[in-house]
Amino acid sequence: LVLTFNVAHAWNIPRVVEAPTVTVPGAIECICAACGEIEIAECAFGDANGDGIVDSLDAALILRYDALIEDDLKPLYYILADTNGDGMVDSIDAAQILKLDALLLTAFESASFTYGQYADLCVEYYGYYDYDDADSDVSDGESGEPTDPAQAIIGAWTGLDGSHNPKTYQFFEDGTGTVTVVDLVYDVEWTLEDGVLNILKAVGDIEVYSEQVSCTIVADALVLTDAEGNNTAASSPCPSLAFPKPRLAGA
Repeated sequence: LVLTFNVAHAWNIPRVVEAPTVTVPGAIECICAACGEIEIAECAFGDANGDGIVDSLDAALILRYDALIEDDLKPLYYILADTNGDGMVDSIDAAQILKLDALLLTAFESASFTYGQYADLCVEYYGYYDYDDADSDVSDGESGEPTDPAQAIIGAWTGLDGSHNPKTYQFFEDGTGTVTVVDLVYDVEWTLEDGVLNILKAVGDIEVYSEQVSCTIVADALVLTDAEGNNTAASSPCPSLAFPKPRLAGA
């Protein structure tokens, strides 16, 4: 029995190369940070799930998001889901999509896309936005260059460690945080210098948790590895990947 595993793509933040209009879909470009593969896809208002079709499935996703059942709507799809252009994603947008799907509407006349709006939402969601778009109106430091990594890492990151145990990192601005592995919660202190994340908590002279790893943020993944490519808190040679799922403010 031979098992073959392919490296999963780690897509960067989608770049909108052609903005959508109320009548014509736009285009996005995604680049894999691991292998460099480029994927081009359409983006259209109302396509909240990114499957290329505007239908009742998009309306259902929006209703779940509005009811706090679904808590992860990435910046691009947040804008595309806001079909009435009021800055919120809610049942009104879902109703608009259902009308379009039933041929009661021909277009979302109030929908709009600006690169500045997209950049702002990306900074809020991912912690950075690294494209220099012509009409982006975000301030310096929020567009064109990634933000300070020590700022980008602040927040909660959840996933599985190399032993497939649930693991959560929570980093606060004051240099404190928590590391949760299954049901064990460690109160820690952390520093990030030159891409090296140091996590340490000592009680008296007894060190109860220690981790020193290289830290990279790829798209919406926090990648932690030691010099040999191992996660120091895990027994597996695979690095730990953790994914944040913040809910956009104002939603």
